[in-house]
Amino acid sequence: VGRNCQGRIAERMSLRDCCCSVDMGKGWSFSEQTCQPCPTSGSDSHSRLCNASLPFKIDYCRLFDKLCENGRCVSLEDSFRCECNPGFKNDSQGNCVDIDECSRAGICRNGRCVNTRGGFECQCNAGFTLSKDGSYCTDMNECETAQMCPNGRCVNMDGSYKCVCNEGFKQSPNQQICYDINECTENGRLCQNGQCINTEGGYKCECDTGFHLSPDGAFCLDYDECKRS
Repeated sequence: VGRNCQGRIAERMSLRDCCCSVDMGKGWSFSEQTCQPCPTSGSDSHSRLCNASLPFKIDYCRLFDKLCENGRCVSLEDSFRCECNPGFKNDSQGNCVDIDECSRAGICRNGRCVNTRGGFECQCNAGFTLSKDGSYCTDMNECETAQMCPNGRCVNMDGSYKCVCNEGFKQSPNQQICYDINECTENGRLCQNGQCINTEGGYKCECDTGFHLSPDGAFCLDYDECKRS
């Protein structure tokens, strides 16, 4: 009494099957629990257990309080069964074992599935956020964040975004920042007969003495002093 059973068998066997067979066992237990000794042959307990004509009911769930780990024990006529908790399933022996949800097709879309005991969790890729039910990752609309794409217009994409830049600005290599274009260095023909001054999103010409700004503001024209009255 109080010891563990040795010589564990592969199949599930009831107390009656174990203790009343031809090669009668010495004790019975389920899983790794404390052994329940078989009644002595010829005793009243043995007769009640092994004589099928006599009523004998064993409440396995009460007798072994740790049956059905990860589930609920349900007593049957001469046995028991395990009703598993969510995230667990019965194996071939009737035990409740963890379900690997990550083996299911389509789980954690746009992310990585990590199996946990009785459940799972999704670790989302960059640019995605967890859905309300936690089963997949949905696109994050970065354009809803304040100050995205200053000097341009934010365009949301699946898992990312890009900036469509205003006139006078150009995209960064990753298309997510709008840089000012320095027109004065990129176009050496601007502001002839004057000085080119770069501004945020544009430029301006300061003309030399004797010149005035052209209508489009791109260069300086000579004053024709001879036409002055």
